[in-house]
Amino acid sequence: MNTYLSLDDLRYVTYSHSDYLDVLQIHADHIKKEKKKTLLINKCEVPETISCHYDQIIFYDDTLPYASRLYTGVVGIEEDFFILMHDNDILLSKTDKLHMLATVFQHRKMDRLDLKHTPLRNVSDFININYEYELVRQHYFKNHPKMGTNYVYNVNPSIWKKQALLETMKEFHNLGYREIEQEAVQKFCSKKNFYEIHCPNQKIRHAGHFLCSDIFVFLHITHGGKFLPKDGTNVYGQSYRDVANEYKAIINRYNLIENERGFG
Repeated sequence: MNTYLSLDDLRYVTYSHSDYLDVLQIHADHIKKEKKKTLLINKCEVPETISCHYDQIIFYDDTLPYASRLYTGVVGIEEDFFILMHDNDILLSKTDKLHMLATVFQHRKMDRLDLKHTPLRNVSDFININYEYELVRQHYFKNHPKMGTNYVYNVNPSIWKKQALLETMKEFHNLGYREIEQEAVQKFCSKKNFYEIHCPNQKIRHAGHFLCSDIFVFLHITHGGKFLPKDGTNVYGQSYRDVANEYKAIINRYNLIENERGFG
């Protein structure tokens, strides 16, 4: 495949809520260089320091469940596929290989590509990228003796096909954010064309709750409404050692020490 999409062709879609405007400010500042950006948020007064970073703002009805909020917002996006992120996922870095992933995504007619690293490998069902990175087809299994539990659907930063996301949110329109990863959703999505990224160890970045491919490094900055601990771990014990300097800079830049959220 010799022709790749331009990085400018990728739209970034952010889901947020007015309760997280402080976190959204951090998120928005870290994607400000991206050309096409949409914000999905409840009806509120969005500060100009945030709204200036988005060329499209779509307001959803706050009385709706999470799935219906996402559905009604995504309907208003013109692109057939895009990167969907939540406000507490902070983009720290990306490489130009991201546009290769988007091109493969489009040509292989994928429904979703999870942008975190996965250690899982199904050698009979993967796509090689530049002889380094592999896109691994996701299959749902629960309490498998050799594999444990695999969530096909999750709310991680991902490239989504618009139609696939709409179909999923419509099917489970009554589910809230804390319910959306339940087993019924996993089984429904296991029938779709979902992939994850697998890469060599030297390409993996320890970024807190998630291991990230160096193609797309993000920091999941809050858990349960609180910021990550300052001691180099997160609430589940994982290390963010490879992005510790970036997190320290965020703490200082936004004076998180004085933020009422506190640290988990």
